[in-house]
Amino acid sequence: MAWPWHKKRIEAYQNIAYRTGWIFEEKPENTSLHASLKHFKLFKLGSKKSIKFILTSKTNNGDPAKVFEYDYVISTGKSSAQIIQHVCCIWARPEVGLPIFALKPQNALHTIGKWFGIQDIEFNNFDQFNKNYIVKAPNPEGVKEFITNDILGFLSYEKGWIIESDGKC
Repeated sequence: MAWPWHKKRIEAYQNIAYRTGWIFEEKPENTSLHASLKHFKLFKLGSKKSIKFILTSKTNNGDPAKVFEYDYVISTGKSSAQIIQHVCCIWARPEVGLPIFALKPQNALHTIGKWFGIQDIEFNNFDQFNKNYIVKAPNPEGVKEFITNDILGFLSYEKGWIIESDGKC
């Protein structure tokens, strides 16, 4: 059975692809995309995982980029919920020098954890960002050089973003 909302989503993504010059795929042709991302925390969550509505292009530097929907199911035994995440992946060339890091919203447990020495990279002059997010990395200085003031300013007031880098993506 085809759901009306599903058809509208496909048409919306096709329209985005047409307007931007990106390539649209409803579903990946093979499992290599999911396999290349499985080491990220997001792709380890839940069950019934799927990637769909994939937009593919290249950055201004020629690095491959994909934007897609990733959904999975979280089950508690008595109930379950489908979670849909919009994901952007950029596979940077080695000379770009992406740092390895994880940035995610901060919660009360992180605040308590800081009292016991949990790592959190703080950014000078961005108190709201420091309050909203926790940043972990093996090389804090590399992350501070990579994350620009524009990004810090944006994330200071846009809550809920999760950004991970393995140094390649």
